[in-house]
Formats: sequence, structure tokens, C-alpha cells
Amino acid sequence: MQVIERVKNMSDNEINILDIFMEGFLSGMQTARDEMEKQQSSEHLK
Repeated sequence: MQVIERVKNMSDNEINILDIFMEGFLSGMQTARDEMEKQQSSEHLK
């Protein structure tokens, strides 16, 4: 609940920063998954 209240009270600038951070974080997670899948598929081909 505290997190929700803090987000509700954020300024537009803080929201923009959070949005950019989340986009980068999610992109990084996707890249890590892609790399792991690529590594696993190359191990299966050996």
C-alpha cells in the first residue's frame, strides 16, 4: 500500500524517470532470457 501511495504522489518528472527505468529494466531482463535460451540451445546441439 505504501508503494501505491508513493507512486500516486509522484511528480510528472519522477514518473518519467520511473518509466524510463522500468523500460530499461524489462529490456535487460528480456536480453538475459534471450542469452540464456541461446546458450541452452547451443549446449543441446553439442
